[in-house]
Amino acid sequence: GLDSAARLLFRLLLAPVVGELGGLRRLVIVPDGLLYYLPFDALVGHPRRVLEDFAIAYAPSATAYSLMVRAKREQHRTAGRELLAFGDPQFRAGGRRSNAEGPALVRSIYRSTGFTFPPLPNSRTEVAGIASLFPEGQQKTYLGASATKSSLFSEKLDSYRRLHFATHAMLDERTPAQCGIALTPDGSKDDDGILRMNEIVEMKLNADLVVLSACQSGLGKLVRGEGMIGLTRAFLYAGAGSVVVSLWKVDDLATSVFMQKFYKRMQEGAGIPAALRQAKLDMMGSGVPAYRNPYYWAPFVVTGSF
Repeated sequence: GLDSAARLLFRLLLAPVVGELGGLRRLVIVPDGLLYYLPFDALVGHPRRVLEDFAIAYAPSATAYSLMVRAKREQHRTAGRELLAFGDPQFRAGGRRSNAEGPALVRSIYRSTGFTFPPLPNSRTEVAGIASLFPEGQQKTYLGASATKSSLFSEKLDSYRRLHFATHAMLDERTPAQCGIALTPDGSKDDDGILRMNEIVEMKLNADLVVLSACQSGLGKLVRGEGMIGLTRAFLYAGAGSVVVSLWKVDDLATSVFMQKFYKRMQEGAGIPAALRQAKLDMMGSGVPAYRNPYYWAPFVVTGSF
């Protein structure tokens, strides 16, 4: 079963080094290839999950990690507002705001390669729940028809400490440049609603954190991790300190519950990797038995420095 696979992977990947760590409780993992899609904190040692003993962050490379640490040390974040969040976009071509022929065609191309655009009604609850943790003047949310790229680019992005996208992020191994985040098309013929990697790189951010809460991968073999790392790197290049993504698409109700726990832990003072770990432990101890299953909490990972 899954637990026996988690034990085997622990023996292969972590057991050789865990004994050398002494009392260290923070791990930075630089995965390779398919390992980008493995949540290391769900692996099982003897008899505990790695999550119970370690906080984990990921990095694209050792060099990138050292640069992130240095940037964090030297950067004085001046972002004055706490949160900019997007949720519950309207994906359906043919809706009031999204009936342009071009966008409909683009979405059909994405669908042909395995991406789906089911509505995410609970992402509205997710964004509202997170936003309620911050004073009204410190947060801005765009929901439904207003969750567009034009709304995003109308904002002074470097004034926000956190950007949160409660929507589908598409990770395409074959054409990483096609990776993107699905928002509401604004109705113009040039806007298909997809925020692509080249647009992300050009964003001027000053954020501690960017969260993509509903990622999905296209058809084909997931072997290189390029879709995942490409989208993450784009936000790091744009000026994000850390990026949280999901390694697979989780039921949007469970994601909403998880994300609200994560932000609550940050509000209580935990750093990003520690808050992510604590939210996972909260799910493991949940009164909802299904949420204790790693499927619902394991996919959320952070790339960034401690």
